[in-house]
Amino acid sequence: MADQKLWQAKLAARVHDPAEKALVLMRDPAGHEGGTTRELFNTFFPQGIDSQTKQWIKTADHWASAADRPQFPQDANNRYANWAQVRFEQSPEIKHPLTGGKCQR
Repeated sequence: MADQKLWQAKLAARVHDPAEKALVLMRDPAGHEGGTTRELFNTFFPQGIDSQTKQWIKTADHWASAADRPQFPQDANNRYANWAQVRFEQSPEIKHPLTGGKCQR
């Protein structure tokens, strides 16, 4: 039974964020956990998952997201300074993840 729960947790964590998250984040009213994620959860877990597994996934998701984000200070209104914000749609630039060099068109 422990193996089954472990693999359910792994599968649930894997489908938690959809492949299209970067494209729909902050744009889709259903949120990034609507659409594909909801359909996958309904397919793989028609009876849902237990609260302990949900908590494991939530904790792991927070750790993973914090691991690849710099922590910048916020002002009194919980806003980030302009220098700390990325506006890709205004100034798109893709850099190589290892060298830092700009990708050529």
